[in-house]
Parts: sequence; C-alpha cells; structure tokens
Amino acid sequence: MGNRVDMGASQATRSAPSNKPEWLDWKAYVLGVIALALVAIWGVMLLTPNTPSLPGPEAAVSQLLELRSQIMLHVEDKKSLPAALSELSVDSKTLKDPWGTEFIYTVKSNKPKDWEYTLASAGPDKAPGTTDDMSWDVELTLDVTDAMMVKSETSKGIPTSTP
Repeated sequence: MGNRVDMGASQATRSAPSNKPEWLDWKAYVLGVIALALVAIWGVMLLTPNTPSLPGPEAAVSQLLELRSQIMLHVEDKKSLPAALSELSVDSKTLKDPWGTEFIYTVKSNKPKDWEYTLASAGPDKAPGTTDDMSWDVELTLDVTDAMMVKSETSKGIPTSTP
C-alpha cells in the first residue's frame, strides 16, 4: 500500500471545465474594443457641428483658370474677345467667384491679333480694388502660323502654388 498516490490535492486546484471554447474569450474582447471605438467615433461625429468649409482662393483660381480657357477658345473661334463673360460656354455658377460676386472682366484691346483683357475676383471682402483681390492680365496674339498664343500674362493675388 505504499504505492498509493494522492490525486485529490492536484485536482482541487483545477477549475471546473468550461463549456465555451478558448478562442471565444479573446474574440469577445476584440469585438468589444471595436464596438467601443465605433461608439466613440459616432459620438464625435454627432457632437461636431456640420459647418461647410469656407470657399478659399483655390476655388476662385480654379474658376479663373476655367474662364481664361473659355476666353481663349472664344478668341480661337471668333477671332475676337467676348464682349461679356456671359458669351462663354460655361455654367452660370462659374461666372461668380466663391464669395458670390461676379468676376470682373475688362477688355483692354480687341484688335485682330492683339487681344488684351483683365479677369479678376473681388476676393472674400467682395470689394474691388482691395488687397484681397485676385486678377490676371492676359495678352493674346497669333504666331506666324496663325496659332493663338499667350503673349504675356501677369497675375496679382494668385497663390504661387497654383499653375
């Protein structure tokens, strides 16, 4: 009887067998963390006011470039500058800058092969002739093959990172 082994002590330290698989514990934890993160994101979205981004100079420059391109197409087709921007094939929204003011278009010369104009935005303050204005002075001409080309172009108030 000296070969008797006492198993009662080692079995008492073991926990009762579980009916759920081991992988369920860590998956439940991960799903809980994901759910908590989604609730936090949703809460931030609800509490953040929905304010649209303010129009900036980038939008105005984009519109000025579109108008400039349309003016060049008009000159190529009709061999003269348009009398007004409304003659261009653009959406009526393109004729106003992002701040709701109509673009300023001034024809300086409309002689054949010597076209010159200024295209400008009054800027965020909506008042022409102030420091926030953006403008392009453009001279167009024809080269020896009668292809239109930009003779000179100067800009004021246009961000330098814009083409």
